[in-house]
Amino acid sequence: MSHLAQHIRTRLLDGRPIATTTQERRLAIRSIFRLAADSHLLAVALVDAHLHLLARCSSKAASSLVHAIEASLRQRLALPVGFAMYPHEPVRDARHLRYAFGYVVTQNDHHGVQSDPYRESTNLPDLLGLRLIGSATHANVRRYLPRVSRAQLLDWLGAPDLQPADEPTDMVIEAVLAAACLDKLHGSTRPAHEARRAVLAVVGHKYPVAELATLLGVQERTVYRLKLRPADPRLVQAVRLQLGLRKYP
Repeated sequence: MSHLAQHIRTRLLDGRPIATTTQERRLAIRSIFRLAADSHLLAVALVDAHLHLLARCSSKAASSLVHAIEASLRQRLALPVGFAMYPHEPVRDARHLRYAFGYVVTQNDHHGVQSDPYRESTNLPDLLGLRLIGSATHANVRRYLPRVSRAQLLDWLGAPDLQPADEPTDMVIEAVLAAACLDKLHGSTRPAHEARRAVLAVVGHKYPVAELATLLGVQERTVYRLKLRPADPRLVQAVRLQLGLRKYP
């Protein structure tokens, strides 16, 4: 590979926003991480009408990746128009790589976007342990951008003193959905089951089973069944961090 990475950009032909709701953003992010699993992804930002990706791959691989993502987003988000052709920008050296990384993950600030206050349309949550689905980018950044500190990432997130919340709040469902990148807690999928177990781990024994069943939208016997297996400690920590993040104005 002749360059360190590729800064990949795309937008819709008519410039409309690509994803306009939290549900759409989470759906898009899940698709992007799935398709970019083998691309050594460092940064992603789906902000307003633009998608930015920073990946340690060749120009040819970058073209294949963005075409696959565009096709997936058109189908999953029912987009009525296609994407415009946008040239990749090769990343020349380490200084350029650090600049491009910061530029991508702070796209909300560059465009003044206020609709995504917790930066779910970027991989900042994954880099800071607030979400698991893009955790591979954390390993990639540690390997290829070792000078990027947690303090810098927290500053970009807008939560410089972020700490995991010790006590659960009425936002625990909102927090677990963000941590698991889900739009609802219902269903029989593995991610939904893991999310419910994480909620039970966070709320502990503070609520009776009947209230827990109502909170989770399941029957009481399901609560007992969920308690038989431990929750993923990484997801539990992500939920606590999401709760801590929601203390910021």
